[in-house]
Amino acid sequence: MKCGYCITESERFKAREVHKLGRIYYVCPKCGKANRLQVQKETKPRGWAKKAVQEQRQIRGEFLQALAGYRFKVLVWGPGATNLTKQDVYTKRQEVRDLLRHKRQDAFFSEEIGSINDELGNPLPINVAELLQSEHFDLVINIADSMGSLMEAEKFTEGLDSRCLLWLRKGAGGFQAGIAAQLGSIGLTPIYFDDSDLKSCVIALASEDWVHSMRTQEVNYDILQERIARNRIRRKGWIQ
Repeated sequence: MKCGYCITESERFKAREVHKLGRIYYVCPKCGKANRLQVQKETKPRGWAKKAVQEQRQIRGEFLQALAGYRFKVLVWGPGATNLTKQDVYTKRQEVRDLLRHKRQDAFFSEEIGSINDELGNPLPINVAELLQSEHFDLVINIADSMGSLMEAEKFTEGLDSRCLLWLRKGAGGFQAGIAAQLGSIGLTPIYFDDSDLKSCVIALASEDWVHSMRTQEVNYDILQERIARNRIRRKGWIQ
């Protein structure tokens, strides 16, 4: 396998599986960066196999054209720039935001949005402002490794349900362990990260893949909705 960052070729890439997303990333033994599995080049098809490949490419092209129209607003929570003890996590938070922006998604930090004022010009309480933000944005990614981001995880993850991707530090106890147990009991198990994940780009790649899967899901929903609408005989609803 060849690393996409330092071009190192090796058979000793370390597999990092993110079970919640069903993804495996491969960490380079030299530079420590995570890579997605490289797609092997296909052999040149002939006859009907060639025509089948042409159909596959046409379907893929239609899908990619449709997918381009699904641009999500993504809120990225986590430690802030002033948290000097969590600079490595803040850097990772920046990496997630910037990668999503590079992929043409509208990703922001709460602090970039700024305070929200009421009709009298007074700033709303932080919990109200964050609730409004979480409703305004399509998706939320929370790298919860500070008191503020852990409180956001406790207050909002359950309500956001599948619209939130929560990262928690592996092995941490106390308040975080209680949050993990609470969310796990209702099927919202977080993804755990450690220092090695902060050194690689697993968190950013997995977060991007999650956003992409949600976009794909929206395409699927819309296709099914259009198909149902075409097949409906009565369109006014069950109750007249």
